[in-house]
Amino acid sequence: MTLLFLGQLERPEDLQVKEVVQDIASHIPPFSVDFSHLGAFPEQKAPKVIWVGVSEPPLLMTMQKKLKNAVAALGIPLETRPYRPHLTLGRIRKGGGDAVDRLAHWIKQHEELKLGQCEMKEVMLMESQLKPEGPLYKCLLAAPLRG
Repeated sequence: MTLLFLGQLERPEDLQVKEVVQDIASHIPPFSVDFSHLGAFPEQKAPKVIWVGVSEPPLLMTMQKKLKNAVAALGIPLETRPYRPHLTLGRIRKGGGDAVDRLAHWIKQHEELKLGQCEMKEVMLMESQLKPEGPLYKCLLAAPLRG
């Protein structure tokens, strides 16, 4: 689940962002989120990203806002869209034809799906490298929630 998309950072900024993430995580206790409702971006009938919704407990929203404000204070440009918590399940490459239509229909049939609850115990700073075969993810930092 993405809390904040940072784009490409230079190495000095990486260290500052790590310090911000560790500091904020140290002041937030673990909390639970509920996963429910399937959907797609940009729209359900033409999906490019498949997602499951995430509840908005106050601690999640507080942590996201604190991270956004602290990272913005470092001078790192951020997205201006409102934060909508979700868990990305997958991405659809170009093409697909009937399979994409069937997937869109399946999502519509299961959009009210309830998947359960999960306890959030840490914040991770992730790096993604886009490769022809798909993105490669690397954890740069795992900061436990300890508030």
